[in-house]
Amino acid sequence: MPILLNSIALEPNRWTADKTPFYALEDLLEPCAGAGFHHLEVWQYHLTALRTDAFERLVEAAEARSIACPIVGLYPQFHLAGDAWLKEQRRLQRTVGYAARLGARRVKLFAGMRASGDLDADARRRSIAAARELVEWAHWHGMDVTAETHANTLCDSVPAAARFLEEVGSPHLGLCFQPYDFTDTPRAVADFEALHEHVRHIHFQGRKNDAMAFLEEADIDYPALFRAFGERGFQGDLSIEFVKDCVVDRPEQLDLDLVLGNAQRDRRFVEELAQGAGVGF
Repeated sequence: MPILLNSIALEPNRWTADKTPFYALEDLLEPCAGAGFHHLEVWQYHLTALRTDAFERLVEAAEARSIACPIVGLYPQFHLAGDAWLKEQRRLQRTVGYAARLGARRVKLFAGMRASGDLDADARRRSIAAARELVEWAHWHGMDVTAETHANTLCDSVPAAARFLEEVGSPHLGLCFQPYDFTDTPRAVADFEALHEHVRHIHFQGRKNDAMAFLEEADIDYPALFRAFGERGFQGDLSIEFVKDCVVDRPEQLDLDLVLGNAQRDRRFVEELAQGAGVGF
């Protein structure tokens, strides 16, 4: 089973206000292929602003390098209303179409950009309706959807994620699991076990003392987490989201060769754990 690399790991502008990519995804394909990553999870903003001609060049470049993009990640603002939502809706529809053209089989999304406890009744109703609509768009294009277990979204706790899945009410919606707390292994295991029936996709990032680290050196005990994956029969996607040295002060400081080398090390670690736990092999 291939281990995916998320293109957000290679983008130093990931957390800027406008999220304009420093690197065009097309320019990252050759380095990714050279590092043995032929399966990518694509960050939304590597696609959103592309004109049709640039997007078609990207598709051709990926095909020429035998790179597949089975998952595309979206960050929709479901709470918006009126003209603001119509603008967001058009952007999402365009990106979902791009994902399908890239050959994606899954859309991974943040379940909105507001915490589950911060929405009033009207905003929640709009958010659930918008999420249901996005799942239907994706399904129409032949893709399923996973919502990420992440702070400041409608899936920001185990009960919140369960409620979101129930309210959207689609068999084409599941979860992308990552720990809510990267320092607490027992909680991560318990949260996965509580949600495992819905988990189709898992994100990995190593953190130690609140900094990016190799997965094998992280505060989370990933061997213990993989034992839980194996015991629950998980057979979904495994995706490396962030890696050591991918966070820099200035975009030009990001060393692609270094970051990709670190991603290779994490990939070997994930492959060993997956094989040992019977996950995906």
